[in-house]
Amino acid sequence: MKIGIFTDTYYPQINGVATSILMLKENLEKQGHSIYIFTTTDPKAIYKEETQCYQSICDHQRTA
Repeated sequence: MKIGIFTDTYYPQINGVATSILMLKENLEKQGHSIYIFTTTDPKAIYKEETQCYQSICDHQRTA
């Protein structure tokens, strides 16, 4: 199965969410799934090929 995971934090950042997503990805791959990570860009990070990086988008014009 092809699985996309969308997250605003991912390895090599070090925190609970990034670690959990990395572990989930690795275990799903062991079961034969293809995992694709979509995350916002971190200018200091070096990502692997399967990671798609995008600039963060904020809409400051929203009204309640």
